[in-house]
Amino acid sequence: MRKMRHILYSLLAASLMTACTQDEHTGCSLPEGRVPMVLNAGGLQVTATPDTRGIFDGDWSDVTQIAVTETSTDEGKKTYTVTPAADYSTAELAPEDEANTIWWNYNDEKKNIIAWHPVDKEMPQVGGSWTVTADQRDGIPVDEDLLYASGQVTLQNPYLTFRHLLSKVVINIRQSDYLQNYSLTDVEVTMDNICLDGKLELGIYEELILNNDGVTGTIVHPHRCDQAASGCFATYEALVMPQTVTMDNRNIIIQVDGVQYVWEISLQTIGNTSFDSGCQYTFNITVDAKGLDVQVSESSTWTNGNGGSGSVALP
Repeated sequence: MRKMRHILYSLLAASLMTACTQDEHTGCSLPEGRVPMVLNAGGLQVTATPDTRGIFDGDWSDVTQIAVTETSTDEGKKTYTVTPAADYSTAELAPEDEANTIWWNYNDEKKNIIAWHPVDKEMPQVGGSWTVTADQRDGIPVDEDLLYASGQVTLQNPYLTFRHLLSKVVINIRQSDYLQNYSLTDVEVTMDNICLDGKLELGIYEELILNNDGVTGTIVHPHRCDQAASGCFATYEALVMPQTVTMDNRNIIIQVDGVQYVWEISLQTIGNTSFDSGCQYTFNITVDAKGLDVQVSESSTWTNGNGGSGSVALP
């Protein structure tokens, strides 16, 4: 039924776009009076390794609803249903029902739209706060992945580009002779002194971003993916607050059967000063009896993060 409704909306919009053109007078009314707004959504990149897809990967596979508001009216928040494309790279956003519909009244109308996920939260705006769960071992709740889009749309071009406002960390533990003697339950991965609370503010390009609000960091337990990345013993992922990472002893800690290995996240080792809003940071770590070898690679899912490499011996 939902798919049929989306098809009818699309056909109706296509037929109405030809009813009044810009060659005719400005503000031409639509022949049926009004038409429901259906949006096209993009901006979340498709994950390069779908076998390790997490709950908050850079595509539309796990998003079912989007909140939408038209900023020039007082109608408030509307709930739109998400129908992803076959490859999850884009999605169609259609009104959940008539009460949640934004309407086109004229063929040449322009509307300023703000859209976000999760739908049960108020519209993200400067000064607002956000918090991420510290213990993510059972998986990160969908309602903590803050997605945001804003822009002007028309009946002819109803497209919005979405962004992740948080940062994502991926930790790949590579296969090694040392780990062949251990099972997944013998290995524990944590991140130390990581900030999980932040405020919404404007970035250097006047875009809305999240940033740590100065709250002290805590221990984060990443989620272990059901399937590891290719060539890896295990893959872990965590959603964290954008933050400066080159101070206060932020570490990745790997414990193997009671033996602890520590690698410090610093400017010298990651080539960057911060985890930035909308970026993913991937750490490829080899564990052996002598210590850790760590490579830092650019993301292929969210916006590109940092690059570089580094290694550390046991302290």
